[in-house]
Amino acid sequence: MTVSTCIASGGAAKGQRVLIIGATGFIGQFIAEASLSGGRPTYLLVRSSSSNAKTMKVLQDKGAMIIHGVMKDEELMEKILKENEIDIVISAVGGQNILDQLNLVRAIKSVGTIKKKIGRSLPRVTVSEDDLLAAAAVNIIPQSIVASFTHDIFIRGCQVNFSIDGPKEVEVCDLYPDESFKTVEDCFEDYMIRVDDTSKGVANGIVAQNHVVDALPITAMCA
Repeated sequence: MTVSTCIASGGAAKGQRVLIIGATGFIGQFIAEASLSGGRPTYLLVRSSSSNAKTMKVLQDKGAMIIHGVMKDEELMEKILKENEIDIVISAVGGQNILDQLNLVRAIKSVGTIKKKIGRSLPRVTVSEDDLLAAAAVNIIPQSIVASFTHDIFIRGCQVNFSIDGPKEVEVCDLYPDESFKTVEDCFEDYMIRVDDTSKGVANGIVAQNHVVDALPITAMCA
């Protein structure tokens, strides 16, 4: 299995300022710790009412700088990016906050100094099956659990390596025969086009009657 690495293996130059959104979440915390361990000035955007005070304290003790705010406030995001001279933005939000990233992307484009896609291949590190099994065997939580699930899904293929039997079991593609399948990269490109079109509309004076962002249709993806 090959994993792309950015923060942990030099994808971002040491010294570049990193803003992480969602750093108090499960995945975001690991990203923040990787950025800090790499010696990069690391800023965390958190809500003033955040209940994850313990996580923030741990990251602060390691050198993280806390900025209070919300991602959906485009004007505030522009101010934060400019005043703190942010070079790299990493969003680790999910669920109901995903569409707030539209405002974040517009703020990033307005500032014009943030790197979203860098146009080059990132360094890669290969994790073998033996590496995953060894990590799972040491029984360190949560790393061992992640290693075990990763081995089960990507090496053993537990989610796809089985036969379909019986009249009630069908392949998911058969349920949606009219749905087109795209790679994750294709979906990202479509997303960026939509963001760009929205930004041009605002620049040309075409402003929506309210600030509600329409939900984007989710297209089925294949690896």
